[in-house]
Amino acid sequence: MSPALSLLILLGAEAIALKEKATVQGRWIRVIDLVDADRTDPATRARIAEFYVGRAPDEGRTRTISAAEIRRELESRGIDLRGVIWNGESVEVSRGVSADADLLRRAIQRALEKHVGAASVRLVSVEPDTSPDAGDVVEIRSEGSRFVAVMSSGAKIDIVARVLRMREAVFAARDLAPGRLIDASDLETRRIEATDDERLLDLGAVVGSVTAGRVRMGAAISPADLRLKVSVRRGDVVRAVSPSYEVDARALEDGVAGQEIGLEFATSRNRLRARIVDSTRVTVVETSR
Repeated sequence: MSPALSLLILLGAEAIALKEKATVQGRWIRVIDLVDADRTDPATRARIAEFYVGRAPDEGRTRTISAAEIRRELESRGIDLRGVIWNGESVEVSRGVSADADLLRRAIQRALEKHVGAASVRLVSVEPDTSPDAGDVVEIRSEGSRFVAVMSSGAKIDIVARVLRMREAVFAARDLAPGRLIDASDLETRRIEATDDERLLDLGAVVGSVTAGRVRMGAAISPADLRLKVSVRRGDVVRAVSPSYEVDARALEDGVAGQEIGLEFATSRNRLRARIVDSTRVTVVETSR
């Protein structure tokens, strides 16, 4: 604390001094969380203790709150700040995890990892994030891209999580200039953690493609880096595979590996949509009459 500010507080002046960084618990930020208690006079701390200044950032992120924002919020609540001495321009706020929330997240993490099998799980959000009387996790239910944890008390916890599995991805083995026709020696594969819906290119789809821009050595190669070669052309007959059948189908459009295209069964002419695996095989997504 500066000597001048210390003297003013001793003489009874009202002062609000902001922290440079603050960690908050829960979903909302209180003004008192942002104030340096040692440099703010007790009377002012008491006046502002119960006021809030917005939502806390998500875990792993920060939010910067300016002194002007805090002042506007307090004045909107009828707090007279005309005689208050301010110190500090902004506060960088991050969100911490309470002991109860940490225990709940750890329990859900273990149950989710068991539920999804050989995969890493990164929790994005847990709602509610604390449930002291919920007991143990007895079941995990999948609901689309979300999950629900059923607790021994009967309580249900909504979960959003990223499920990461080891998958093979293609990387540049050397610097690749724009317009280069790629061959196998230009590439290497590595196993990385990725979600099921992340589109990772197959080595066979990359070889024979042309770079759309410069690709640096060691960079993962994405569809945006390439002008991909066509794997299946309109009129090609490929094997369409589903959990209940495997039949020949004729492509109705061109497509590259990993892309969904329209086809028709070679015998009935009924339509279907499928995702291209390679030049001879597709995986059925949906069928229509």
